[in-house]
Amino acid sequence: MNLSKGFIDPSMDRRKAGRTRGAGQWPLLVLFLGCMMVLPAVLLGRSLAEQWESRLAAKADEEALSTARLIARNVGLQVDEYARAVEMLARQVEAWGTLEPAVLQKIVTTEKAAFPGLALMYVGSADGFSIAVDPPFDKFGTPNAGTNYRDRDYYQEVVRTGKTFISPARMGRVSHVPNIQIAAPIWDAKGRFVAFSQDAIDLLNVIPARVEEITAGKPNLKVVVIDREGKTLAHPDKAAIEELRDLSKHPLFKPTTQPDGELRRGVDETGTAVHAAAAPVLKRALNWQVVVYQTEEQIKTEAAAAGRQIWLVTAAGLLTGLVFVALAAWLSLKRPPSNE
Repeated sequence: MNLSKGFIDPSMDRRKAGRTRGAGQWPLLVLFLGCMMVLPAVLLGRSLAEQWESRLAAKADEEALSTARLIARNVGLQVDEYARAVEMLARQVEAWGTLEPAVLQKIVTTEKAAFPGLALMYVGSADGFSIAVDPPFDKFGTPNAGTNYRDRDYYQEVVRTGKTFISPARMGRVSHVPNIQIAAPIWDAKGRFVAFSQDAIDLLNVIPARVEEITAGKPNLKVVVIDREGKTLAHPDKAAIEELRDLSKHPLFKPTTQPDGELRRGVDETGTAVHAAAAPVLKRALNWQVVVYQTEEQIKTEAAAAGRQIWLVTAAGLLTGLVFVALAAWLSLKRPPSNE
């Protein structure tokens, strides 16, 4: 009579039955463990994505503010350089002690050659007429000497205060380009006001060129520079400079009272939502404003791209964990039974 091993050793049948039941239960175990891993992974991925979006927004604000401060400082130094140039011209005329047109013309031409960013430089008489001008002719071939500037605020302010004056942005009378005009008084040996010097910064080239230099490699940043009246001195749209677009009515471009600048949220002149930073140009009491901004859409696009990467990494980690759990369960079932 043949007896089964199970009959001889009943525990063997029980181990086989246990393995059979385990084989049917291990997928449920893997599923349960997988569910236990998915929830924390999803919560972690969501938290990381939100944190990364906040960090990107903070980084965008930090970059905008530091750029606005840098541009404000550089623009202030630029204007100061041209103000010193017109004051130097005044001192040279005083040193020569003459208002002879031929002598003045040589001085003006030499001085302007050192500052290619100027649209115009001249010496004017005490009654407001230009004596020597560089360039000597306008684009229509008309001589620039003899032009009446008595109505210009810079002439009137120099006569009134006896100090250097920097005008708001305007279209040049003989240069026919948008510019900033700076004037300084000229005194004779007895301290009497006898003439004035003037130069005009070409807005189409000088300030926009410096802005482009500073923002090179930062295509997402947009920069607007406005004078104390809200007229545009630098702008991504060149037409805004050419027409001296007035941005004073837009809250985004209002003057800041913070000497180190401030962060802002709002819309630009086209109605686009932006994250912005504003910094003042305080050199020579200019009170100009530099506004640097990125659109909210750009920031959200960058955050979404980063979020996708985070979710991919989270999913890869979760999948790897599930594979190891399944492998461990499978190896456990394949383990040879104990003889005990």
